[in-house]
Amino acid sequence: MAEGTYGIQPKLPAVGGNEGVAVVEKVGAGVKTLQVGDWVVPAIAPFGTWRQEAAAEESALVKVANDIPAPYAATLSVNPASAYRMLRDFVDLSPGEVIMQNGANSMVGLAVIQMAREMGIKTVNIVRSDRPDV
Repeated sequence: MAEGTYGIQPKLPAVGGNEGVAVVEKVGAGVKTLQVGDWVVPAIAPFGTWRQEAAAEESALVKVANDIPAPYAATLSVNPASAYRMLRDFVDLSPGEVIMQNGANSMVGLAVIQMAREMGIKTVNIVRSDRPDV
């Protein structure tokens, strides 16, 4: 997005970022599905998550469980969809086939492993040794 080559572009000037999780600090009188303390992720892109705080319409947010690790919650709206597209949209894969992926200890990589297992597809995974466990 910063280079202007991504499929969706914000109106400039803009704050970058589509992945993130936030805690609701205040709600307006008409808000029905969110309350103070809820965890939320962006429902729209580009939202602009590279900031400390934001005001948003209720429809621009999706409530998520707060009993999962924050990195998982922060990537719910982006990385699983990316993993799914990689497994479904580019090559017809059948149970028993094998795929190889680089960056398997990224959040997208972990989603690929989990989804591939459910599809009966085996994975060979290359990981970075300098990345913390997620």
